[in-house]
Amino acid sequence: MKLTEKGKASEIEKLRQKRQTTYAALSKQIKKIRQSLDENASLETLEGERDCLDKLKDTFNEAQKAFDEMIDNEKDKQDSYHWFDIRYSECFEIRTKLVERINSLEQTKFRSSSGSVKSGSSRRTLNKVLAQARAARLD
Repeated sequence: MKLTEKGKASEIEKLRQKRQTTYAALSKQIKKIRQSLDENASLETLEGERDCLDKLKDTFNEAQKAFDEMIDNEKDKQDSYHWFDIRYSECFEIRTKLVERINSLEQTKFRSSSGSVKSGSSRRTLNKVLAQARAARLD
């Protein structure tokens, strides 16, 4: 079904609002994670925050993709990508810090229970985060 210009403009505005709403939820979670990191929250708390962040990030990515698919104008697409890239970078940075803290807590917990450290765990997790970020940007 092809939309009229007015219908398309209305749909674009709805998608823009959805993108903004999903970003607001993501931003709120980022602030919550910063606070948890500052307060040295428990491993379990941080893992829960990470899982929540991942779900919100996925929802944000989907909203951005839907919005971009409706835009025809190349300048508007570039502006949209730039807007998204700035906000996604903030999410990526806080997730990286969060994963580093989780890994540190896991290593401390593992050390205290067995006296040794899991080798390569942090590197594998960071590589996974980087791969997810690259994949999200390619979408």
